[in-house]
Amino acid sequence: MEIRPYRESDQDAAVALWRECELVKPWNDPVKDIHRKLGIQRDLFLVGAMEGRLVATVMAGFEGHRTPMSSRSTGRSATRRTMS
Repeated sequence: MEIRPYRESDQDAAVALWRECELVKPWNDPVKDIHRKLGIQRDLFLVGAMEGRLVATVMAGFEGHRTPMSSRSTGRSATRRTMS
């Protein structure tokens, strides 16, 4: 797994992953959550990619709602694989 900083081009894949993991709530707009995080400690928003596909995200620090590590997700396709 490649772990790297979030890029704006990751937005659609990140939101799709959050929906897959049932992290998106009706009262929170995931795109607004991303924009809030990019304005506060942008470097603490990381993604994991495998075979060119976004399979994990983590937001650490304050992101407009909670703190310190409140949002993390791993896609089903990556949960059965060893991550090192």
